[in-house]
Amino acid sequence: MNQVFVSTIPQADLSGQMTLFPLPADFAWLKHLDADGIVAFLKELFDAIRDSQHSDDWTGVNKVISAWEETALLMQDQVLMARVRQIRENPEPGVAYEVVREKLGI
Repeated sequence: MNQVFVSTIPQADLSGQMTLFPLPADFAWLKHLDADGIVAFLKELFDAIRDSQHSDDWTGVNKVISAWEETALLMQDQVLMARVRQIRENPEPGVAYEVVREKLGI
C-alpha cells in the first residue's frame, strides 16, 4: 500500500498540481471530510511517507491514517458536530480543555 503512494506521487508537493489516483476501499471514511480536510490529510500523509522512506520506520504513516480516520468518523456524527458548533458559537471563557471534551463526550 505505501509503495503505491510513494511510486505514484514521488516528492509530493501539494502547493502545485495534484495527481488523482483511486483510493482503496479502506479509505471510504474520507467522504466524511470536506475538501480542505482531504487536502490536509493528503499533505500530512505524503509528508509522513516521505519521512518514512528516509527512516524506514512506517509507524508515522500509520499514525497519520489512524488519526485522520478517527477525525472523519467523529465528523459523521451529526449530534456530536451540532454540539461542537454550539460550543464554537457560544464559547465559555476560561473553560479547561478537559471540560470541553467531557461536554462533547469525547
